[in-house]
Amino acid sequence: MISGLEQVRVILGDEDVSGLSDQTLKDSLWENFFDLKKTIQWAVGRSMLSNVVRNELKRLPQQNRKGGMWRNNVKVSIILVSV
Repeated sequence: MISGLEQVRVILGDEDVSGLSDQTLKDSLWENFFDLKKTIQWAVGRSMLSNVVRNELKRLPQQNRKGGMWRNNVKVSIILVSV
């Protein structure tokens, strides 16, 4: 498990870079039967998604995010790239 996690971290970078915790990556390794390629593909997609959503949320005016209710429709286009 540790070896697999280390290999995934080499590709994705630390938690600060990828936005994914060690436990999240360990869970993905387990669910993918320690298939590094599948784990990395999943993690890249999830990391890109969370980064895109986080960046889009930062761009919205503060009042539109109040109480979890959106006043305007927000459309986020996401292009996921396979590794």
